[in-house]
Amino acid sequence: MKTYLFKLLFFKGLFAKGFVIKILALKTAFLVLGCYSKKQHVKMDSPEAVKKELMAGNERFLSGNFINTDYKNDILHNKSAQHPYALVLGCMDSRVPPEIIFDQGLGKIFVERVAGNLEDDNIIGSIEYAVKFKKIKLIVVLGHTNCGAIQGTLDKVELGNLTQLTGQIKESFTNNEAQHHVALNINKTIKDILDKSPEIRKQAYDDQIDLVGAFYEVETGLVKFL
Repeated sequence: MKTYLFKLLFFKGLFAKGFVIKILALKTAFLVLGCYSKKQHVKMDSPEAVKKELMAGNERFLSGNFINTDYKNDILHNKSAQHPYALVLGCMDSRVPPEIIFDQGLGKIFVERVAGNLEDDNIIGSIEYAVKFKKIKLIVVLGHTNCGAIQGTLDKVELGNLTQLTGQIKESFTNNEAQHHVALNINKTIKDILDKSPEIRKQAYDDQIDLVGAFYEVETGLVKFL
């Protein structure tokens, strides 16, 4: 009888310990997920705060100290909604992926890419959605060194629909210096976005958003804001 009672108490003790361990494990998991979720959905209250984060992200990219490369968790915590705080309009160049060079991972920035980082009605409509409904704070027009679209324009390349694209870029040209034209083209795109969109123009005028140009060096990985 004593042996039976001992065994009963022993196994009850194991069960109780196991139950406590499970409860503690679940509590820890909820705390970790809660903290990670807050980290994922960072709220930026101003254009300047977003710009500082993008600059810091590029520094992380350059140093190799990434903090936003856990893509499996990014998928988990963004599967129901996205909370981006910026939009980057960049070139299609395969060497200039904004999510990577700014170390932003998934769900933190909208990205639109087209040769020469130009705007059109579709691009602007997408930006208006990001501004009005997702409440982004910063629009970045991102150009880069050794841009094929810029050089193709200087070389007067003609090919189907590419000809009209280089024609748009050429409107900002004043001389034959390619790197100078990258900056001119960025500024023209910003001006065109503001000229063509009353919604974006109003929010920029009210200091709810900002539009800035940036320049990526493919030789070094450095982003310079203009």
